[in-house]
Amino acid sequence: MDLTRETNSTMNLTRDANSVMFLTRDTNFGVNLSRDRNSSLHLTCDTNSALDLTHEIYFTMYPTRDTNSAVNMTQDANSVMYLTRDTNTAVNLTRDANFAMDLTREINSMMDLTRETNSMMDLTRDTNYAVNQTRDANSVMNLTFAINSNT
Repeated sequence: MDLTRETNSTMNLTRDANSVMFLTRDTNFGVNLSRDRNSSLHLTCDTNSALDLTHEIYFTMYPTRDTNSAVNMTQDANSVMYLTRDTNTAVNLTRDANFAMDLTREINSMMDLTRETNSMMDLTRDTNYAVNQTRDANSVMNLTFAINSNT
């Protein structure tokens, strides 16, 4: 009877040990399942984070692209402004050069006119001198004629 009790006790202990082993196995299975679920959750979180990051990158890319477009448009506008300014400067410079050429032509005309006037003045002076010489010669001739007529 003691042996039977001992055997039963051993069987009970074995059964309890088996129960503990099955419980441990089931617990490990549950832990593994929970870990897998947690891994899946972490993966889902990581995936969601990656999606959010992708959205943020796109959200940042579009304003950056728009900003770059605006910068390029500003640079183009500045180029046009500089080109316009340079063109206006060239036009003003050409106008000033034309004015200087016209002024030089006018000065040259005035110098030619002055030279012609001086020549006319010289000619007038020479003519007046010749007229005076002729008058003096005529006076001498008239005086000579008068003297010769009286004698």
